[in-house]
This record gives sequence, structure tokens and C-alpha cells, in this order.
Amino acid sequence: MKRTVLVAVLAAMLGFVVFDSARVERSTPPSSTSSSDPHRGGASVPLALPERSQLGKMRASLFASRSWQPPAPKISSAPHVPPAPIAPPMPYRYAGKLVQGGQQSVLLAKGDVLFPVNEGETLDGAYRVESIGETQVTLTYLPLAREERIAVDSSLPVAASATRPDPAAAAGGGQAASATAAPARPAQLLWEGPQQVKLGTRFEVVLRVTSGQPLQASPMQLRFDPAYLEFGGAKPGKFLGGMVRDFSYGANPDGSIFVGASIQHPASAAGAELLVLSFRTVKTAAATELSIASLNLRGAGGQPVAFSQPAAYKIAISP
Repeated sequence: MKRTVLVAVLAAMLGFVVFDSARVERSTPPSSTSSSDPHRGGASVPLALPERSQLGKMRASLFASRSWQPPAPKISSAPHVPPAPIAPPMPYRYAGKLVQGGQQSVLLAKGDVLFPVNEGETLDGAYRVESIGETQVTLTYLPLAREERIAVDSSLPVAASATRPDPAAAAGGGQAASATAAPARPAQLLWEGPQQVKLGTRFEVVLRVTSGQPLQASPMQLRFDPAYLEFGGAKPGKFLGGMVRDFSYGANPDGSIFVGASIQHPASAAGAELLVLSFRTVKTAAATELSIASLNLRGAGGQPVAFSQPAAYKIAISP
């Protein structure tokens, strides 16, 4: 009985071993190196798959911090040299000339404001007038001690001959007459106002202009005797009207009046009102005068316009 059981156990073990060996042989893949095809007769060629990257390997830390700021600029090791300071654009331009007490000064313009300057004056605390010449005005820009120059256009001299009075204008009370100005002829100016007034009376004097050439600016200096007349003010005439771009004036105790006027667009004139002045009589006189001491007519593009000197305006002041 024991033998029979032992033989049965051995037989069972032998059958299990044979079955397991057959299963292992079926599950084993063919060898990567196989014999060459007997029909081709070639040598055996080994077959190999390309290497693959490890899918589970991380290239960066999962919880690493990240910044969205742009990278810092590179700082050059070379020393920084600041640019050399420069003077601002010249704020002034030449506008004309004035004669006061035998001394000549220059008119400068800043924007729409005209003003006379003399050597040694300081403008706006930044420019000092060094010299005034026939062709240029020399300034020094004080913050940089730099010299600046303003070109001076030649101011046309006032003609020595006076215009002849127009009989038609004289009949209407005018002091001088305008000549009809052709485009090639100099501009003509005349005074118009009362010939006689009483002491303490206020009156107006009009300066008229006739010019075939377009006019744009007319800085001027006038003279009167403050012992007989008191200056009351100035205003633009009808010629300037709504076209006026700049109008300014000033009076000195010595009887000099400075007037600066310009318009937006140059225009010709025929007996048009250029300037209106008001006065009051303060002392009787057989005759006292109002005259043009300096005038600089300007046309389109700042070109000078020739003109003829008008006769002085004369008025008698009665008690």
C-alpha cells in the first residue's frame, strides 16, 4: 500500500515538471538573433530597437518656484558719461531799432511781446546783452557762460524828404496827405487830427498808411513834448482790426512812445488807420509837434518795406 502511494506521488510530480517545461517554452519569444534565411543564403543580421527616454524621469522639480519678472538688464562696467549741457533755443528775435536821446537801442521780440534792450541789460535773469552791433546782437547765456548771437536786419532809414500834403486831405482837416502807393513805390504815412484845441481838452490823432506791398509788422518810436501834451494811450487802428496778433505800447516821461504791432496775415493798405493816439493838452502853445523818431515796417516773411517820412503833426493849444 505504501509503495503504491509513493509511486503515485512520484508520477504526479513528474507530470507537473513536464507540463511546466512545455508552458515555459511556449511563452519564451524567439531569439533576436536568428539564423539567416536559408533561401537567401546571407549572414545573420542582429536586430536592435532604438533607445527610448525614460518616461517617468522629471526634468525639473515639480514644486520649484517660478518668476514672471523680465530678466534684469545687464549693467555695463564702463563709466557713464553724462551728455554735455547745451543752451536752450534762443527765445528772442530782432524786431527793429529805437533812438532815444541820441542813443540807439534795439527792439527784441519774445513771443508776441516787443521790448527795447541796451548793452549791459539782463533779460529774464538768464541772458546778458554784451554788445549791439550793426549786424548782430551778442548775448551771453549766463548758466553756461555761452555766447549767443541774434542777426540784425538793416533798418531802413527814414527818407529825408517829407511827403507833400494832399489838398483833398487838407480840406478835411488832415495835416499831411497820402500819395497813392504803387507796388514799386515806398509806403506813405500821414497824420490826421485837429489843428487847434483848447487847454485841458482831450483829442485823438490817427496815423494812416498806404502801401501796395503787404504789411505785417510796424514797430515804431514816437516823440512829443510832455510840457504841452499828456499822453493818454494808444490803440490799434482799423487796418489791424480783427487781424491783430500783437499790440503793445509804452510811454516814457521824456515824451517818447514805443508801439509794437503785428498782424497774422500780411495785407496791403490804402489810407488805412494804423494807429490811434490820445492826448490831453496841459499848456498853451502856438504849436507843438508829434513825430516819428523811428519806424521799421515789415512785410511778408519779415522783409523790410521802404517808406517815406511823414511831416510832423503840429497842433496849436489855445487858452
